[in-house]
Amino acid sequence: MSLFRIFAGLVLSTLILSSAVQAREWTPELRKPGERNAPGHAGVYYEHDSGRVLGVLIGTPADAAGIQVGDVLVNMTVNGTRRRPPTSGTLPAGLAVTYTIQRNGRMLAVALVLAPYDPRNLPPCRGTCRR
Repeated sequence: MSLFRIFAGLVLSTLILSSAVQAREWTPELRKPGERNAPGHAGVYYEHDSGRVLGVLIGTPADAAGIQVGDVLVNMTVNGTRRRPPTSGTLPAGLAVTYTIQRNGRMLAVALVLAPYDPRNLPPCRGTCRR
């Protein structure tokens, strides 16, 4: 790993605000009966190339955590590993994740717990949500 990447990661970590919503760690107790391997989602639709948030499903973890249309999803941290945000259903429901978002030039950390994903029963959308 280059020194530049290490330095950039440290700078980014330093810029992240500590006002993140607290999320519980994922445990089997968070599962409901029949949801052993239920796919999860945050409730946010975004451009995969740029990370720009296009829409937020009302009442989902992303909505409760304050993610807004126009925010940019920079990355997410899962179990201490930073990665690009995945598509819905690729991580399990109940998993605690932290999104690093950019809003108005500021970096913010937003922690949430993924909700069960059921594409047949999605709530209304704020912004543009492709269904």
